[in-house]
Amino acid sequence: AQAAEWYGEYGTYYATKGGSAGGMNGFAGSDNTYGASGATQISGGVVSRDGGMDSSGTFGKGGGGLRIGNYGCNGGGGGYYGGGASSRQHGGGGGGSSFISGYGDCNAISESSTETNIVHTNQNVHYSGYKFTNAVMIDGNSEMPTPDGEGTMIGNTGNGFAKITYIG
Repeated sequence: AQAAEWYGEYGTYYATKGGSAGGMNGFAGSDNTYGASGATQISGGVVSRDGGMDSSGTFGKGGGGLRIGNYGCNGGGGGYYGGGASSRQHGGGGGGSSFISGYGDCNAISESSTETNIVHTNQNVHYSGYKFTNAVMIDGNSEMPTPDGEGTMIGNTGNGFAKITYIG
């Protein structure tokens, strides 16, 4: 992802682009210097430099958009693991990862996991034993159906969505 730039009265400004999410792994945010990495199946995304407290993503939570010195930062996207926060206003936060029980290379957590000690099972089925069949996971850089099912789009601005159809 690249940041677009424009010029104003006080210098150069950048439009940041957060990293796409929704796949097995999240994508990095814009700006390689100050952007953040996306999350994986076993860890949150991290800020590329000058990270502050809470700038890395964790299980279920994106990194916090902090103010470091004179610079505002952009938060990471949430997900199974959250993306990291940027370290400057022109760096994009990283995208979060996704998890679907029973899907491909997803890595489930153990029932013994706690907020401060996440234990992975290296299995793709949730400890409840429930799993999805014929699931489709589409990341935000790929074409996907629109929420109303009337067309397609690439990515989604704002909050994500899930569509589950009961067929039983």
